Amino acid sequence: MFFRSPKLQEMREKVNLELSHIPRGDEHQNMVRVFYNTMRMNSLGKKANYPDDRNKILEFVINNVKELAAKEGQNFEAKYDKDFFDGLNGKI
Repeated sequence: MFFRSPKLQEMREKVNLELSHIPRGDEHQNMVRVFYNTMRMNSLGKKANYPDDRNKILEFVINNVKELAAKEGQNFEAKYDKDFFDGLNGKI
C-alpha cells in the first residue's frame, strides 16, 4: 500500500485550488501553470526555497515567462483571476 502524507495531500489540494484560478491556454500560459505549481508546492514544504506567498510566486513566474516570450519575439499577457490573486492588484 502506498502511504500519502496528510500534509502533502493538503498542499496539493491548496495548490490545485489556486491553479483553478489560472486557466489553461497557449504554450506560455501553460508554462505559468507548470512553474507556479512547482514553485508553490516548494513554498509550502519544509525545505522551502520560495516564500509562502501565492501572489509573489505568481508575479515572479509571470515576469519570467514574459521575459522568455519576449526573447522569442512574442508578447505575452498572462490570464489569472485578479480577484483571487488580489495582492497583485493587476500590476503584472
